[in-house]
Amino acid sequence: MKELNKLNNELKSYINEANFISNKCRNKLISILGKEFNVDVKLDNYANVDAKILEDGSLEVRGDRYNNNQKYTLEEINEHYENFKVQADKLLKKKDNNRTSKKDLDNILNLFVILGILLVFLFVIFILLNAFLSGDFYHMLWLIVFILPLFVPNLKENLIQRVQQAKNYIKRRFKR
Repeated sequence: MKELNKLNNELKSYINEANFISNKCRNKLISILGKEFNVDVKLDNYANVDAKILEDGSLEVRGDRYNNNQKYTLEEINEHYENFKVQADKLLKKKDNNRTSKKDLDNILNLFVILGILLVFLFVIFILLNAFLSGDFYHMLWLIVFILPLFVPNLKENLIQRVQQAKNYIKRRFKR
């Protein structure tokens, strides 16, 4: 019985990890568990799903009991569970890698957007300073009145948010 409780606690951690990735991943994990124990599990998109392996090898998902055709001993349950763990680890590793690589790509793209915005802003400032130093106040006024307001109101909020995301990404990268 103690061994079965250990398996069920480990199963809950697998379900929580899959749920963290997505509901689709969680449902796929539960269907793998059902196939491994020869049980046809009905999958719905509930917010919380608990699965439990019972003493005879049948499954209990969200309080509903799903019986299989045969009774399993504890050794057979362990063997089926080990097969499930191998498949679950493969699924979670694949899904987690896809998710992290997309996040990393988005964060790197965010860094380039920040760099581009800052370069454009510095270019406009350079043109303003050049116009001021050369005494071309007409172009300086035109840039200040028409061009700079296009950047500044929207830029401030957007840039602050993007810089915060980039800072958090860089902290996570160097923390590893």
